Amino acid sequence: MGMVKGRAVSAPRASVWLTDAAARTRTRRSEQPSGLDRERITAATVRLLDREGLARFSMRRLAGELKVTAMSVYWYVDTKEDLLELALDAVVGELTVGPEGFGGGLAAAAA
Repeated sequence: MGMVKGRAVSAPRASVWLTDAAARTRTRRSEQPSGLDRERITAATVRLLDREGLARFSMRRLAGELKVTAMSVYWYVDTKEDLLELALDAVVGELTVGPEGFGGGLAAAAA
């Protein structure tokens, strides 16, 4: 943590994908609250973002969607930004590239 103009600021965080997997995931079943897992949380995040948009997205809204407390969600992700990165990755992972390749798809979309 450093200081900028007299205010404490934290160091930039690395991508959730660049951190140690063991540090991101708690594996003991007895410690998992409400039967949640990262995949279920990510899927609910994508649904909520589709329905309400990023501006209205909050961890409390997500927790309400999952019928858990907001702190239960933080058991699986450290920050809201990490969760949004996971949601983005899930959506991008569903994209397919046709035989014309990525560039051909962009050209068709632009036409």
